[in-house]
Amino acid sequence: MKFFTTSDDFKSIIEREIGKTNSINQISTGWTNFVFEVNGESGEYIFRFPRNDFFSSVLEKEVAFSKYIKGKIKTPTSDIRLGTDNGRPFTCHSKIKGRSLTSAYPTLNVDDKKKIADQVSDFIYELQQIPIENIPLNLPTTSKFLADLSHVDDAYYDFSKHDNLVNREHGRLVLNHADLNPGNILVDENNNVCAIIDFAFVSKSSELNDVSRLIGRLPEDFHEIMLNSYINKFHKNISMDEINSLISVWNYVEEHYINYMRENQPEIDIGR
Repeated sequence: MKFFTTSDDFKSIIEREIGKTNSINQISTGWTNFVFEVNGESGEYIFRFPRNDFFSSVLEKEVAFSKYIKGKIKTPTSDIRLGTDNGRPFTCHSKIKGRSLTSAYPTLNVDDKKKIADQVSDFIYELQQIPIENIPLNLPTTSKFLADLSHVDDAYYDFSKHDNLVNREHGRLVLNHADLNPGNILVDENNNVCAIIDFAFVSKSSELNDVSRLIGRLPEDFHEIMLNSYINKFHKNISMDEINSLISVWNYVEEHYINYMRENQPEIDIGR
C-alpha cells in the first residue's frame, strides 16, 4: 500500500518535513489527494497525500515532470518536492500567492476575462511548443490516462465514451496539462494569471484537449471569449462543436469518478 487514509497522523508527517506548524487546514475539495494548507514557522506550504495507489504513481510522475518543465515556459509553476512516509510518496511546495480562477471568476469584468483567456492561451501554446519526444518521461496519451483512472473503480465503465478523444489522438499529439480547470489556474490581485499548478494529469493528446477542458469547467459567458482567444493565438478555425465533443468525454469521466468518490470518500467536497 502506497497511499494514505483518514486515519493517518498528517500533522506528525508534516512537522517532520518542515518543523513546527502554526496551523494546518485541510482543503476539502482534494479529489485525488488529501490536501493541506500549512502555516509553519518557516513559511506557508501545500502538502498533498495520495488517496490510492494509482495517484501515488501519478504524484511521482508529476514531481519528475515539474522538474523538467522548470524554466522551459514563462508561466510560473510550483516547485514541488517529493517526500516519503513508510514508502508512501507525498508532495510539498511553497504556497503561491493568488486565488483560483474558480473563486475569482464572479468578480471579473469582460476585460479581465479576455486578459486571462489570452494568458491561458499563451500557456497552452508554450506547452505545445515543447517536443514530446524530448521529455524524459514515458507520458501516456490523455485517453490512456483516463482509461487507467477509470480502473480505480470496479463499477461498469463505458469506454466508448472516450471515442471522441481517442479519434482526435490519431492525429498530431502535443503536450497537455490535461487537467486545465479553473481551480488549477491562479490569478493575482490585478487578475493576471500568476501560476498554473497541478500537472498530475500531464500527458500527450490533441491540441484541442486543454482548451476544451477549461471551457467545459467555466460559465457559458466565458466559452466564446476563451475560444476566440485560442483561435487568435493558434490561427486555426475551430468550431464549438469540436470543443463540445471533447467536453462530453470529460463530463463522462467526472460523472463516473464523482459517483466513486461519493461511495468511497464522502468527506470530499465535490464542488465545481
